[in-house]
Amino acid sequence: DLKQFKLNSFMRYSSEPEIMKFTNFNSLKDLNVLEVGYGLGSDAVLIAKSAKQYTGLDLSEKSYDVTTRRLKLYGLKNTKLKVGSSTCLDFKANTFDFVYSWGVIHHSGDIKTSLEEIYRVLKNGGRSKIMVYNKNSLVVFIYWFYFSIKDLNFKRTRGQVIAENIESPGTLILSKNEFKELITTVGFKIVNLKLYRDFFYILRKYPRLIRPFIRITAKFISLLFGGEKNIGYFMCVELVK
Repeated sequence: DLKQFKLNSFMRYSSEPEIMKFTNFNSLKDLNVLEVGYGLGSDAVLIAKSAKQYTGLDLSEKSYDVTTRRLKLYGLKNTKLKVGSSTCLDFKANTFDFVYSWGVIHHSGDIKTSLEEIYRVLKNGGRSKIMVYNKNSLVVFIYWFYFSIKDLNFKRTRGQVIAENIESPGTLILSKNEFKELITTVGFKIVNLKLYRDFFYILRKYPRLIRPFIRITAKFISLLFGGEKNIGYFMCVELVK
């Protein structure tokens, strides 16, 4: 089991090295941390190793079972897991020093309510790091263009194409300005906002012969638009209450 979990972590951080760049798990030392959406628990292990207390919440019972086993195998006892939704966090207000969520709240169906709940459970002066998908990214545009041609349907929005073909039904994508507006409406202050991932890392859905063409074309367009800092898919924000 432990060997499989280590392989899972290796695959996760190899395919999404942006997690390490953005999160800096070592900075969470001695903090009371909540992770919204722990999945299979890779990040949970790294957070719990640094944090004073780790609490995780996820909608999936399966994720609860897997992550419980994972944390136990690593001997991490400063942990508590719950099953629940980001739109209704079952914690008292002003509880946590830090809230972390990577690629989760855009699947909730209500990003604003999720942000409001994160704001509520954070202590005054507490911080949060969150990743959601950027609507104005090269990745989204090329997915939209490809599936529009493939299906001979240019009437669908970028959000519809992503939710129907790439992510799960109900997935929401935002522009940088739309995300900033939600953040400030909730009451957060933005410490920084960075974009990562200028083009694709998984092309299994595409015919093998055209994968090199997609990569070369995407990279060329990325360079024209200034790279991932301008057209990145992962929109990563650090917030303070």
